Amino acid sequence: MLGSLAYLVSELDQESFYVEKFTEEVERLYPQTNLSEIYGYAVEVTKKSSFGSTFRITYEEANRYRHFFRWVINSISDLPKDYASGGMSFRQTVEHPSEFIRNMTEFEFSDMDECFDGYVEWLKKREEAKKVTTSTIKENKYVQSKQKI
Repeated sequence: MLGSLAYLVSELDQESFYVEKFTEEVERLYPQTNLSEIYGYAVEVTKKSSFGSTFRITYEEANRYRHFFRWVINSISDLPKDYASGGMSFRQTVEHPSEFIRNMTEFEFSDMDECFDGYVEWLKKREEAKKVTTSTIKENKYVQSKQKI
């Protein structure tokens, strides 16, 4: 819940500070854990559960943060309007560099769910970047060790 709120604020502000700090704190609590998988499973379970059980699972947590989500999401609707073409028609959106924020104008009722999905996607991209960085560092160390020989 908080990760998706941090993601939403970071996307709106175009500053990754909030989402990175939140994620770093969670990683400190749960080292050696693939957060994108865990959050992805949690979102999937919530979506696949029946309405009654989903409601019970998320009701308390969602209500705790709903006013923060609403405040941030409502500020998106205050951004200057823009129109994007979708084939033969145009859809109303907002002027913002983030595609995620521009798309948030379409979701009137499932906006918190969209934030959950956005955070999971951000985590997946982050995990991929970490893998690439780690493999590049290992490769560079290997090349340096061969050059010393």
